Amino acid sequence: MATAILCVGLAVNAVEGFPTFQPLAMLGGLFWALGNVTAIPIMSSLGLGMGMLIWGATNCITGWAVGRFGWFGIHAAIPAYPVLNYLGLIMVIIGGICFSQIQPNVRTPSSLREFVVEGVVSHENNSEEDSPLISPTVASAVTHRTRRILAIFTALAAGVMYGVTFVPVIYIQDHPEDYPGASKNGLHYVFSHYCGIFLTATLLLIGYIIYTKVGNGVLDLFDLSCSLLAPKETSIE
Repeated sequence: MATAILCVGLAVNAVEGFPTFQPLAMLGGLFWALGNVTAIPIMSSLGLGMGMLIWGATNCITGWAVGRFGWFGIHAAIPAYPVLNYLGLIMVIIGGICFSQIQPNVRTPSSLREFVVEGVVSHENNSEEDSPLISPTVASAVTHRTRRILAIFTALAAGVMYGVTFVPVIYIQDHPEDYPGASKNGLHYVFSHYCGIFLTATLLLIGYIIYTKVGNGVLDLFDLSCSLLAPKETSIE
C-alpha cells in the first residue's frame, strides 16, 4: 500500500511541475503511517466498526482542537458560528462515549475450547492437587479484557496521529518567514507527505522482519502475510 501511495505522490508531483521538496512535511506522513499500522490489532480486539469509531472521533476532536486553538504553532481558525461549532464537537464526544460501550462478539479459538473441555475432564478424574489454580475460562476473560483496554488506548493514539497528520504542512504554509517561497497549494506537499509514509512503512516492515525472523535467518513470507491478515488469538464474528 505504501508503494502505491508513493507512486501516486510521484504522479501528482510531476503534474504539479515538481515543486520544492519539504522535509518537514514528511513528519505528517510518519504520523499517518504510525496510525495506520495499528489498524489490524485494533480491529482484532474491538472490531471494525468500534475501532474506526474511536479513532475517527479522536481524529475529529484532535483536528478541531489544533485548528481552533492554533496548537503546534499554526494559526488558529476562529469559526463563524461558534455555537454550531461546539455543538458538533459535543455530538462527536457523546457518540464516541456511547459506542465505546459496545461489546464485540469474540469467537474463542477451537484450540482454547478443546483445552477447556480437556481441563474439565481431567479435573473430574484427577486429584484436587492436579487441578489448575485459575480456570482457563477466567484466564481467557482476563486476557480479553486487557486486550480490549489496550486496543482502546491504541485507537485513541491512532486518532491523535491521524488528527495531526497535516499539521506540518499547515505549519509550513503559516510561516513563510521560515520557509521562503512555501506554496499555498496543498498538492505541492503531497510527494513530501507520501515520502514520509513510504519511509516509515519501510522501516516498520524491516523491524517486523527482524523481530519475526526464525533462527536460521529464513523468513516465511506466507506465514508473515497470514499473521498480518488473520490474528491468531481472537477473531471477530
